Amino acid sequence: MDRFQTVVRFGVQGHIHKEQWNVLRDVLYSQPIGMNFLVGSMTTFNAFNTGKLPSFNVATLDADSLIPIE
Repeated sequence: MDRFQTVVRFGVQGHIHKEQWNVLRDVLYSQPIGMNFLVGSMTTFNAFNTGKLPSFNVATLDADSLIPIE
């Protein structure tokens, strides 16, 4: 990700049945260079059978930088 940090601004992954944020850091100086958002499942089934409701998320991105602002 170091090489493409100005191109890849924000990652969204899914299918882990819970929500999680992940900060990406550069290799040399451990400075934050990006973030990933792992979204929850759209189904009511989950591996732990805790009966969680389906996930729904809305993200607002800055029009110029494409970085999430809300």
